Amino acid sequence: MSNYFSHFPSVSYDISKTSDFHSVVDILRRFTITSTLSKRASVYYDYTIRDGDRPDTIAHKYYGDSKYDWVVLVTNTIVDPNYDWPLTHANFKSFINDKYGSMSAAQQTTHHYEQIIRQESTSAFGVHLPEITISVDVTTYNTLSTADRKLVDVYTYEQELNETKRTIRILDKKHLGTLLTQAERIFN
Repeated sequence: MSNYFSHFPSVSYDISKTSDFHSVVDILRRFTITSTLSKRASVYYDYTIRDGDRPDTIAHKYYGDSKYDWVVLVTNTIVDPNYDWPLTHANFKSFINDKYGSMSAAQQTTHHYEQIIRQESTSAFGVHLPEITISVDVTTYNTLSTADRKLVDVYTYEQELNETKRTIRILDKKHLGTLLTQAERIFN
């Protein structure tokens, strides 16, 4: 991300509150992709983040230079890569152990209850139909048959939340120049 901030303007800031002002990068500035690029589906393609992928490695793979890691983040409106990027398997395991004490404790702790509206299936035409559920309270859950209800433990909840972060959009390389021009114009 070192190159991303090179386009940001500087501001004077009194870091130590002693009237000794220093020139610092204005990190409160934000850059978003203009609607002309963001609304065109042909400009992007989907990418599934694999264990160990990082914004810089993806940038190197698709743009030929890791300094465009910020493009991967901006394209996906990721402000905090520590929170918005999926955890690796090892980091996820550590996260669960730190937050819940152990994997088994997380698997034994209820996060919420769901009513199954439609079971996962395949249509007559071979189309995958995902399961559809809604969250319910424990009283409603207890009135449902076992085939129509699902208990979601905190491990499963955290894992599904982490997995939703795996699919990102990659800006097609032929549009990289347009994005770089936009960024320079905004920050200059």
